[in-house]
Order: sequence, then C-alpha cells, then structure tokens
Amino acid sequence: MTSFEQWNRSFINGEWTEGKSGRTYDNINPFDGSLIASIRLATKEQLADAFLTAEQAQKEWAKTPAATKKAVLRKAADYLRAHRSEIVDLIARETGGSMIKANVELDLSIGLVEEAVQMVDELTKVKELPSEIEGKINRVYRLPLGVITSISPFNFPQ
Repeated sequence: MTSFEQWNRSFINGEWTEGKSGRTYDNINPFDGSLIASIRLATKEQLADAFLTAEQAQKEWAKTPAATKKAVLRKAADYLRAHRSEIVDLIARETGGSMIKANVELDLSIGLVEEAVQMVDELTKVKELPSEIEGKINRVYRLPLGVITSISPFNFPQ
C-alpha cells in the first residue's frame, strides 16, 4: 500500500475532509478486482462550499505575482518527480494498465505542469493582432475564467 491510497478524502477549504453523504465509492483495480480504497462521498453542500472557497481563492491567486505562481507550479512538478514510484504504481493499479503506460501518463502530467510555468508570463501580455478594418488593431487579453468544473479524461492527462 502506498501513502497515496490513504488519501481517501476530499481536499475542501484547505483540509482533507471525509465525505458526509453516507455513501461510499470503492476504487477498484480493473485488472484484478482488488480494492484500492473506499472513499466516503461528499454531500452537495460540501461541494458547494468547496466551489465557493475555490472561487475566493482564485481571486487571490489572480493577484499573486508571476514569480510566486511559477514557484508553486515548479514545486508541484518537483513533488510529482520525488514521488514518482508511488504515483506510477497507483496509476497502474487504478487504471489496470501497465507500468509503461503509467510512466507515460506521469511524464505527460509533469510536462503539462512545466508548460504551465511557461504560460504564467502569457497572462500579463497583451497581444496586438492586425484587423481587417483599416486603422484598427485587435487586442487579445488572456484572462482567467475563474473556477470551473470538468470531467477529465481518465486515460491520459490532456
């Protein structure tokens, strides 16, 4: 068992919190059917609270200097590298995939975080593009949308 398998709670408002819905989700290895972890699911209220807290945190994050944002992202990439063997093992078990596939997925994840470091500076740049209207210039501002929800593909981090 890796230390990551003990992470069977939701990270809400800066702390690991058990779900209060009374329901559980069993994270099963699809290759051999073994139980990886049983997770107590959050309530709608917990999810709404997490969203509101994330919305407030995003506003503060938007004010954070670029150098600090880069440092946080680099720390995340370093963490993934430092815990590589545990993460790869868990990816392989959760997906029922091979160690090769799990290594590729982790490498892609690290690459995406490193790319995000490079994108930090893009947030403050204003691009000027030619316009089809004479004497006009198009300006492109990259602004964060704020907090979103999504269902991410499970097979590769894209």
